[in-house]
Amino acid sequence: MSIAEELMEKGRQEGWEKGPGKGSGGGRQEGRQEGRQEGRQEGQQEGRHEGLQAGTLIGQVHLLQEFLKLPLSPLDELAAKSTEDLQRLVQGLRRSLPK
Repeated sequence: MSIAEELMEKGRQEGWEKGPGKGSGGGRQEGRQEGRQEGRQEGQQEGRHEGLQAGTLIGQVHLLQEFLKLPLSPLDELAAKSTEDLQRLVQGLRRSLPK
């Protein structure tokens, strides 16, 4: 279950708990909205973190390629790679550096 789904479920549970006390389904709706909002915020933070990590790795790839006098890989090609693939590429380029 993803973080967003967990937060939505938490919101649903809170809504069920609040709803009967108010005598209406309003608590349920509020719980759903809170869960969605928390899930959205968590997803945005995760996305920003992953984007910064990928951007840093792409910068390292380009810097190493420049230093090694290699042609720069196109940005869209690098952006399509996973973080793990970018890390492997950086490691391979670092191994090519003169000692």
